[in-house]
Amino acid sequence: MLEWIVSSSLLILVVLVLRAALGKRISAGLRYGLWSVVLVRLLVPVAFFTLAVTPLPAVKAPEALHEESIYVLPVDHTPVEESGVRFAEDGTMEPFGDPGSFGYARLEDEGRTVTRYAERISPLELLGWIWAAGTAAMALVLITANTRFALRLRRVRRHLEGTAAPVPVYVAPGLPSPCLTGLFRPAVYVTEEAAASPAMLRHVLAHELTHYNHRDHLWSVLRGAALAVHWWNPLVWLAVVCSRRDGELACDEGALKQLGDGERTAYGETLLALVTAKSKPADLLRFSTTMTGGKRSLKERIQRIARQPKRLAGATAVVVIVLSLSALAAFGQAKEADAPDAWNREAPESRTSRPDNAWRTAVITLNEDGVPYIDYQYGNTAEFLNGEPIPAPRAWEGQSEKKHLTGSPEVWAKLVSPNDGWLVACYEQGAAAETYVYKTADGGMTWTEAAMPWTGGQIADVGFLRPDRLIVARKPLNGGASCLITRDGGETWEEIELPDAQVLSIVCNPDNDVVFMQLGELESGRAAGYVLSHDLGDTWTLNDSGDRHVQADLDHDGVPEDLGLYRRGNESFEMWTLLWLSKTESGSKPYYDDWTDRASTSHVEWKSFFLCRQGGEDYLLRYTPYMGGGVCRYAYQLFYLAADGEEVVVQENSVEFDIIFSPDYAEQHQYDPWAINAFMEEINALLADSELLLSTDQNLQATFEKEGRLYDSLWWLDDEDNPRNEDLTLLDNLLNYANYAQDHSDDVWSPLADLLQNLTKDDMQGDPAILSDLVPYLRTAKRGSRFYTWDSVADAYDGHGVGERPAGLLMELRMRDTSPLHLFANLENDSVLMMLDTGDQVFSAFYSAPELCAYIADFPLHVRPFSSTEPDINELLAHITKDGITSMGGGRGIIPRADIASALNSVSEKAAMSSEDREPETGTNGYKVWYHDDSYNWHILLEAGETTGDVYLTFEGTTMTPAILENPGPADLQSTPYKVVGFVNDETLYQLVVENR
Repeated sequence: MLEWIVSSSLLILVVLVLRAALGKRISAGLRYGLWSVVLVRLLVPVAFFTLAVTPLPAVKAPEALHEESIYVLPVDHTPVEESGVRFAEDGTMEPFGDPGSFGYARLEDEGRTVTRYAERISPLELLGWIWAAGTAAMALVLITANTRFALRLRRVRRHLEGTAAPVPVYVAPGLPSPCLTGLFRPAVYVTEEAAASPAMLRHVLAHELTHYNHRDHLWSVLRGAALAVHWWNPLVWLAVVCSRRDGELACDEGALKQLGDGERTAYGETLLALVTAKSKPADLLRFSTTMTGGKRSLKERIQRIARQPKRLAGATAVVVIVLSLSALAAFGQAKEADAPDAWNREAPESRTSRPDNAWRTAVITLNEDGVPYIDYQYGNTAEFLNGEPIPAPRAWEGQSEKKHLTGSPEVWAKLVSPNDGWLVACYEQGAAAETYVYKTADGGMTWTEAAMPWTGGQIADVGFLRPDRLIVARKPLNGGASCLITRDGGETWEEIELPDAQVLSIVCNPDNDVVFMQLGELESGRAAGYVLSHDLGDTWTLNDSGDRHVQADLDHDGVPEDLGLYRRGNESFEMWTLLWLSKTESGSKPYYDDWTDRASTSHVEWKSFFLCRQGGEDYLLRYTPYMGGGVCRYAYQLFYLAADGEEVVVQENSVEFDIIFSPDYAEQHQYDPWAINAFMEEINALLADSELLLSTDQNLQATFEKEGRLYDSLWWLDDEDNPRNEDLTLLDNLLNYANYAQDHSDDVWSPLADLLQNLTKDDMQGDPAILSDLVPYLRTAKRGSRFYTWDSVADAYDGHGVGERPAGLLMELRMRDTSPLHLFANLENDSVLMMLDTGDQVFSAFYSAPELCAYIADFPLHVRPFSSTEPDINELLAHITKDGITSMGGGRGIIPRADIASALNSVSEKAAMSSEDREPETGTNGYKVWYHDDSYNWHILLEAGETTGDVYLTFEGTTMTPAILENPGPADLQSTPYKVVGFVNDETLYQLVVENR
């Protein structure tokens, strides 16, 4: 029944959409004919045929509507003590009492009275009764209205002679408009005005006889029947109204075919003369045609009469195809599934040859009788198998007569190859538990006991590695939470050494030997780090560097997965990796590294990620409000993840603009406050339903802190010379900003502002210790003047009236792109004149920065001697430590920092280094390691050669060398880049590069 209602309603909506979109491009007859498909569906509640594919989603009433919870027709009221009926505490009648008594007893009146009802029905049955009652009432109204109308016509009508019509024609005084009525004996009724005018009568008869040829007198009765049955559905009432209008259009079209195009104007005048009465709701109840109508329908009819609309064959084809497919879905019924098996489980759709990788999809369950079930899902096939009951553990001998693994243990089971698999059954005994491990060699059909490892407590998770390897992690017991591993098929077990934490989850990918175990507090689910193995559990790497994990259902399968956020780097530079780890019982997804994304504190990789909740589902929101040199591109993507880790974007948008109002930039300049404001309203609406996961965007982070919520109010509107008005809307402030900037184009933005706003020590060359001190001073300096533009540094000094550069008050910093930044300290007012030389132009401004001013004046005190030559690379290799490695990058997994440091230490005396450049023989498909200590900041590219063991090394970094060759002082040192290449033959280092490049 529900399928009938839903399919009928959807079919009406399809016709309404086609009518609105293409109604003027198809014939009126086809437009009217669309409703015949709807009418048939409204009157026929059954499907006409069976489809192999479900055309529409199954619609079933909730179980609560099927429960017989409504008592009807009370027949007796009796005090409880006299009723002979007993009730349980939940108010239900107990099985003893007076079973022969009539009706259904119910406790009422605050437990003092037993009322017997004659019937008890479900809410669904009650709705059916209401539907039936409404249908009967509606049918009675229809019959009454049409009977009275027919009797009134019979009383006043008189026969009109000489019409030569196939049906009788009558004149009816007082008739609002001509009509065709009568189910078994149809007749045309005309007004006295029409009968008195031969031309008008000809037009009226052509119109009404077209209705007769279309059998509209029959369709009007069927429409009334549809209204009676679906009286409660507003879509059906709308369909009746629209179909009557389309019927009149089709009738006009047919009448004009008979009359000829020469009478279009006269026919239209007749229509205007006769259609004087507005349509009434009662007209929908009459089984007759009518020429009444509202202004809108009359206007469309006159327009079609005056000028025949142009019909498009393409529009007709689209209408026919769409309606055919919709009718196929509405009248079709899904093919019934095969009968369930002996265990009352649905049978598979088909049993085809099983793919080689189908074992990855197998889900293994165990019933209370110890019978294992193996369910495969591949393609459109569902395959269900049941194996032999699992034998009882050997430990039960003499204690229990049970022959099979019965009861209700907590079970973990999985295939690790097409035939091999593990099953772990844990019987809880309070806080303690007994654990039994079984193996299969035939795909789960039979199982043999492999071990009874002493876990002592309940199981937290199980890691399925290979036929000979299994990890079992227990929940905390007596303050401990052991984690056991077997590497010989269960013969022996070893404990994995873990920090003071417990295993939350285990994710394995045997294909690349990776095992990931999340650590934390089991009860709260709070993560405290993880251990990672790249050799299936032989060795482990601990990470507890503040990484965190979030549980979210990002693939919308109803099962939350793990989203990890991992930090690399140091205080001055951080690289974050987001890693989505999928883990399902079916095993149908990859196990490790399904989806990743990265963000860093480097300006070009500023990103923000949020967990966004929309419509009860989890989504990731990636927001990147990028600005560089005053050119902005704000963008976001709202997406979830498919089973294979692919991003499925459900909403995205971007806006591009700049805040460079200089006349020299006028041709490229774009700044639309309304577009910016619309984008910000959109992203802020999403942020309001979001949780911050990670943000490396310092400007956005500062904005959130200022607002006290996840709301981006555009940090660059907080201009010192033209501050935002907090009482105005964001749009008003955007408009004010533009108005001010038009008049102060050189005071709004410059490359110098962009540099200082986003500066990190990695953007500059020089001693990391000195740069770490300088960056905070530079970023917090407050601009005290407008921005100036010059052709050269000399012009800038002259223009600012600095004159000769006093010794000890000038500092020159070199950017990574070699652009110099000149800092001139003025001790009289604690200001610093900053000048950025981009090569083409020099940009300058005065800044109020007392701390920076003092630092520049005392700079020599902070400088210690530096080497004036390139570093000894072999010595550097010998002293590399894992803590000095800031980040690493290759194409595959992450090498433990201790491993790469050890490998580089071991080649310190083998490497042959040269300052001569070299063309890489293996391209750039190598492995990079970034390193820093107090003296050096560099990276090394490791490339595997064509011969096993050969590794090419390319060092690039900076060192401090004198800018003045004669008696240089500490203030005369400058940062100089260097590049050294080399070669070494070492199989250990070669293997690391090959496996991870």
